[in-house]
Amino acid sequence: MNNGNNVTANLDGVNLPSLSGLNVTNTPPTSVCNTTKEVSFVQINLQKSKIASSIVSSKTIEWSSKPLFIALQEPWLLKGGTIGNRPRDVQIYAAPNSRAALMVTKDLHTWAMSDFTSQDQAVCMWNTGNNEFPKIIVSSVYCDIKKPMISQELSKLIDFCNVNSYPVILCMDSNAHSSVWHCSENNARGDDLEEFLLQGCLSVANLGSHPTFQTVRASSIIDVTCTSDSISDRIKDWHVMHETLGSDHYGISFKLSITQFVPKQVHDWKSTDWSALGSILARRSHSWHPSLTLSQHVLDAEVDSINADIIDALDKTTRSVTIKKRVRKNGWWNEDLNLLRKRMQDAHKKMGIK
Repeated sequence: MNNGNNVTANLDGVNLPSLSGLNVTNTPPTSVCNTTKEVSFVQINLQKSKIASSIVSSKTIEWSSKPLFIALQEPWLLKGGTIGNRPRDVQIYAAPNSRAALMVTKDLHTWAMSDFTSQDQAVCMWNTGNNEFPKIIVSSVYCDIKKPMISQELSKLIDFCNVNSYPVILCMDSNAHSSVWHCSENNARGDDLEEFLLQGCLSVANLGSHPTFQTVRASSIIDVTCTSDSISDRIKDWHVMHETLGSDHYGISFKLSITQFVPKQVHDWKSTDWSALGSILARRSHSWHPSLTLSQHVLDAEVDSINADIIDALDKTTRSVTIKKRVRKNGWWNEDLNLLRKRMQDAHKKMGIK
């Protein structure tokens, strides 16, 4: 800085990238901090129903008041095998023509695990930011009653988690009965799953005897939530949802209490008052005097001083905001459409249409 006029001239018409060489953007745009909070989970088998898929999609807006995972089994698919009725602002993990899928709000730091994902199993890794459990594996699993209880993909996933000490959360339509998840009696599939959970150091989170699947002919508890023993005590408020979601399966809801990444306040660069910024730097430049000697140490100190002045000036002239990534409500949806949809669902039930 030689004088205030030079500073003003250098800033005239400048945009943020031109300042990046001075390290004013060293702080990542999505700076995060740790805080203890609850992450919500919902799991449900949609029975490939377009109506159920639509209901869950609209409910996602309400459920995503907290960071949210939704584990789907038998979702409704579009032609081409992709998930239908996809809510906005969620990340979806699923194979083509999948019978298992995960929907995750974007405020959760997740990425796909393709090596463990198949038509009947969707898997993602969640970077929690928690020192005790920095990474947690989340999976939606559909267990085909016509196939062996434990698939190769599921066995491979649990082996991987145990070898690497990654806690795992499994949201399953097991098609199996066991007294461990409060069925009245076991069947062979239930016995096989019990043994698998015991060997894999997994716990069942299910509470109570409310059925998770119910028709006019029968009811049963076949939807199961399993977690690694290491995080089983972090599961809170596990319950079967009583609201109608358009499927013969009830939804399951629970929360995981864990420290995780949440956004801090970040700069809104569009709000920067460049004139005020130039004035602040111009005033500071008047008190600057060049060093009588030049060395690497002196030059480094000068660069650090300039960086500190620019960052401080940006802090004072730029508005800070908190980024919130939540599922946005569809602007066209209203209460009249909600009532019409309910009437349509009632009519479909009377006609036996799913």
